[in-house]
Amino acid sequence: MLFESKKNQIDDLLVRIGRKLELTKTQEDRVASSYDSVGKWLVKAESPLFNFDPQVFPQGSYKLQTTVKPIGKDEYDIDIVCCLDGAWKSINKPVALLDTLENWMKENGNYKDKIERMNRCIRVNYEGDFHMDILPGFKHQKADCYESTEMLIPDRKLQEWKLTNPKKYAEWFDGKALKTYAIMEREIQPLPVPQRTDLKPILKRLVQLLKRHRDVFFSQGQPEKSAPISIVLTTLAGDTYDARQSGEYLCDALLDFLTKIKKLTQNKNRLKVFNPVCHEEEFTERWDDHPERYTFFIEWIDSFKKDWESILDWNSNIDIVEKLKVLFGEDLTNAVIKEQAEYVNKLREAGQMGILGSTGSLYSTLNSRNTIKVRNNTFYGCMED
Repeated sequence: MLFESKKNQIDDLLVRIGRKLELTKTQEDRVASSYDSVGKWLVKAESPLFNFDPQVFPQGSYKLQTTVKPIGKDEYDIDIVCCLDGAWKSINKPVALLDTLENWMKENGNYKDKIERMNRCIRVNYEGDFHMDILPGFKHQKADCYESTEMLIPDRKLQEWKLTNPKKYAEWFDGKALKTYAIMEREIQPLPVPQRTDLKPILKRLVQLLKRHRDVFFSQGQPEKSAPISIVLTTLAGDTYDARQSGEYLCDALLDFLTKIKKLTQNKNRLKVFNPVCHEEEFTERWDDHPERYTFFIEWIDSFKKDWESILDWNSNIDIVEKLKVLFGEDLTNAVIKEQAEYVNKLREAGQMGILGSTGSLYSTLNSRNTIKVRNNTFYGCMED
């Protein structure tokens, strides 16, 4: 049944927010086409990378299906990996790999004027919808583990190799979300099939909400670079998420996350977030050189937790819609409120909307008993219970 309680109504809005933050079907088609073209160029026989058996696969938010449209711009960040075999190690110069990749990408007229050098990757800037970050690296084969998926990637600033494991991280996160994806052994591995239903795992929706509120919060006066990076939020969410403890509601999972992270930040030592599948990699190492970023992180968690608790307070008289606008953005909230209202009105007009006797909440009467039918009305009070 739909909207049996206040939590049902809030969750419905949160899911709609998550869906609107994702790429459209047209954008997904463009990403898939660009990914295929870049992948084929990277594994081309004439490529200087070809003799090192390159494998191309997606990573980051697109792979994890936690994409969020940035505030103030239309570009999504699409991350892919170009992994070489261990023979590249003989060259032993991290920057050489970045330079080789950059020069090869510029050999293609389609990319020549779109290339941007980043610290650990080469970026292809597409007009409008997205940019694609290509992270090069090579397999770090362990003597005691032939099937290791660890990689060494270059860091231009540090002039050294850094250890990471994007494949295993994706498996870890999907396992936490109670959904796993098989790793296909082929040169260019396929993009994940987009999940376009409300049944996307709670953990993935939770990460979307965290990233969205972070973007809103840090666009209001705080330095943009002080915002916690997405991999930190994704890892913390995966580490603390417990489906049995959080229950079936996304709104409860969000409160559970904020409560747990608030507790972690109360320790004397700063919070450190490590890659759960590659413990040598710390995602919060930037906080050592910029301690103010950790201070901002704590302020963000405190503010978010306070606001979210007020929304879930059954006795609160706050205007929940206005509070959601503050948390997730006015235009986005207005859009999902309108969308939800239109959906509810369709149910009402079809005679499928009722009132739950104990709470007065609206919900669908499909396959339901003991309900009081609601007369047609042009007004829908979203949070009336």
